[in-house]
Amino acid sequence: MNYLAFIALVSALVATGAMSMDMYIPSFPGMAADLAAPAGDIQLTMSVFLFGFAVSQLVYGPLSDRFGRRRVLICGMVVYCLTSIACTFAVTVEMLIWLRLAQAFGACSGGVIGRAMVRDRYDLNEAAKAFGYLGMAMMLTPILSPILGAWLEIAFGWRSNFVFMAGFGAVILIVTISLLAETNASPDPEAFQIKRIAVNYLTLLRSRRFMGYALSLTFAFAGAFAFVTGSPFVMIVLLAVTPDIFAILFGFVAGGFLLGSFASTRLTPRLGIDRAIAVGVTIYLSCAIILVWVAMLGRFDIWAICPAMVMLSFGNGLVIPNSQAGAMSPFPRMAGAAAALMGCFSMVGAGLGGAAVAGFYNGTQFPMVLTTLFSAVALFLCFWFFVWRGREIAG
Repeated sequence: MNYLAFIALVSALVATGAMSMDMYIPSFPGMAADLAAPAGDIQLTMSVFLFGFAVSQLVYGPLSDRFGRRRVLICGMVVYCLTSIACTFAVTVEMLIWLRLAQAFGACSGGVIGRAMVRDRYDLNEAAKAFGYLGMAMMLTPILSPILGAWLEIAFGWRSNFVFMAGFGAVILIVTISLLAETNASPDPEAFQIKRIAVNYLTLLRSRRFMGYALSLTFAFAGAFAFVTGSPFVMIVLLAVTPDIFAILFGFVAGGFLLGSFASTRLTPRLGIDRAIAVGVTIYLSCAIILVWVAMLGRFDIWAICPAMVMLSFGNGLVIPNSQAGAMSPFPRMAGAAAALMGCFSMVGAGLGGAAVAGFYNGTQFPMVLTTLFSAVALFLCFWFFVWRGREIAG
């Protein structure tokens, strides 16, 4: 498979998780009404998905190191298709929460194994460039899927979103079986042994640079998903934006990440990974401060939210792909484990960001913007002390 075809297929695999997270967001208020559930419980369907997405990666990584990427990926996509169909039959919010947790166990296979396959094929600079393209493709999904989800919500109701997810997963599964070759040329026969798993993960956790990049990803995702979780209720309920207009505005914010990822493919070869991340962190923190400032002034509307969030997402487009490449590059023999642990950190951050907004939701914008600011400050501190200062120590 040539470069473009491989990137396209892996992008679709990685985008499966993003679609599963974002497509049904415009349906949140409608789901709350249909299932007679409070807003916090509907938001919990997102948080529990992120939790399952995070934890199950820790299994898929070592599995793919042991048995190869292709076979494990196919099994994961089968689980995703079946659980997506099951979500359409949920009759209570509690049932949907459990089904979303199960759906996450399948959805995460594309992301963790797809990134491991990139590391299998490319060196550090090429991997960073490939991750930039993956980020661009992945963020087309949050631009398009909420718009499609809003149309499906208006035409057929919220359950149609999960029907679409199942169909998308089935297409990807067929293409994977037909076209994707194995990229793990040297499977480790001991990679799924408990002792080896523990040793590999401890090796990663003891690496200052891995932890720096992984924690940077954690808080980058936390801020992003504070917006993902909080924005439907802030915009649709508080600011009276219709679901279809909200989907378009959400697409603009996701487009900021798309532009940042594209900029990463151009800036990283010139600046290097760490300097590109530093630029992204600066933009991220500045925009988070602006959001809180505007909220405290009482001038919080879509004209304040969207430009700041577009630029914050642009900063994330520089931080995330470069942090992914930086975290995985030193560990070619345990690429699956590195991708899994990195992905786990990312989704834990996303889940905590979403859970913080849901847990403190009080009908105002402050849970969303304060969680975003906290994440931005934590991102800055982790990158500065673990990565940037670590360069000076190593030097």
